[in-house]
Amino acid sequence: MKKLIISAAAIIALSIGANAGGKLVEPVSTPVTPIVQDEWSGPYVGLSLGYISGKATATFHTISTYTPPPGGGLVVGPGAGTPVEYSNLKLKPDGFIGGIFAGINKKFQNDWLIGVEVAANYTNANDRKHLIINGDTLENTLKLKQQYDLALYARVGKVIGEEKKFMPYLLGGVTLARLKGELSVNNKIYTDKDSVSGWTIGAGLEYKINKKWHIRAQYRYSKYNDAKMKFTTSDVIYNVKFKNYKTHMFQIGVSYHFN
Repeated sequence: MKKLIISAAAIIALSIGANAGGKLVEPVSTPVTPIVQDEWSGPYVGLSLGYISGKATATFHTISTYTPPPGGGLVVGPGAGTPVEYSNLKLKPDGFIGGIFAGINKKFQNDWLIGVEVAANYTNANDRKHLIINGDTLENTLKLKQQYDLALYARVGKVIGEEKKFMPYLLGGVTLARLKGELSVNNKIYTDKDSVSGWTIGAGLEYKINKKWHIRAQYRYSKYNDAKMKFTTSDVIYNVKFKNYKTHMFQIGVSYHFN
């Protein structure tokens, strides 16, 4: 009992001496760095809509198939095999475009992002012009319509802002378009189609609404190979080449991210 009382008194004395000789030492707290979750990486799907404007030059190589009646008689127009010279036509299809897109992103620690995306779009972009021969405008017309657009491209962007919600980006890749020609001659319609490949480049701005939903605004320029079509009427074979077809595409979209 006596030893216990002496030990307790020693502890109290030491405690009083420490408080009198200086301040109490408080434990040092280490600041905790918050972990920022990467909500940009991973796969996603989305919908888009917008406006498309195109331009092409239609050149003609035409051959008359008219054969004079046997034994002579009245001959109307050039004979079979005679070329007919038509003026080149400038066609500017434009209209609505809309479709779906899907891709996958990878964001790095320095906030740069790379990704791959595929897009499939339907469009009703079209234009119709009257044929011109020897400077004279005919009643006959030629129509060019783009039916769809497919594209595969890479995206490179930079996530910016205090809350990392914005991403401006550039894109580049390959594209495929389906074109339909429609020739109207003497109130009869002749059609043909061709698929043309090309390249595409563009830019956009994406905004993260929350962890799952993003919105975007995007522009794409595409340049295609020449499209070749053939229209055979009762009197003339029209071999038409749509040269230097190019498009400007403006779209807005919304996407769902599986992160």
